[in-house]
Amino acid sequence: MICIMKNRYLLCLLLFSLLFSVFTVIADNDDFEGGEIENDAFEGTGVAAFALMFMGFSYVLLKRTYIYSQRYLKEDQKELKGQIKDIYRKTRKPLMVFHFLVNIIATILAFVHGFMVFDFTTLKFSGESGAIFTGIVAATAMLILSVSGYIIWQRVALIWENKATRKLTMALHRQWLFTIILLVSLIFHMD
Repeated sequence: MICIMKNRYLLCLLLFSLLFSVFTVIADNDDFEGGEIENDAFEGTGVAAFALMFMGFSYVLLKRTYIYSQRYLKEDQKELKGQIKDIYRKTRKPLMVFHFLVNIIATILAFVHGFMVFDFTTLKFSGESGAIFTGIVAATAMLILSVSGYIIWQRVALIWENKATRKLTMALHRQWLFTIILLVSLIFHMD
């Protein structure tokens, strides 16, 4: 998996293939008639995006567990501290790659889910306005987190060279505000 990540062209090809396969499945769907997609295909992309997002959250969970264990476990629990530290060190890099790929795919699927609701003939969303609003808020939060995460991971030169923009990007990605906005909007979106 790591060798795939080192080759950016292969990574781009894999992401393009995934996107192409999602759109191909949607286009080949027999339920697609007269501009409307059956609810199963529509909801399936949303559920897949939701599930992938929580799978990608595993890296954050591991990192927080490591940080809090080192900070709050007592001295008599050195063995447990050491075990958590070993697990973190061994799984950090592959889990980071998993975190990145899964969340990028989740963001793409969330936007596919949103585009499936959009009626391009009338240029309006079909559905309840509350669900549409919360979906747009969730997709925007996912996009902000994904783009800032990509910039951090790839160290995009245009942003990374300037210390102020680098700090802003890292703050956007690592603060809990966008994660909380994302989770709350998804809870209301699924209601």
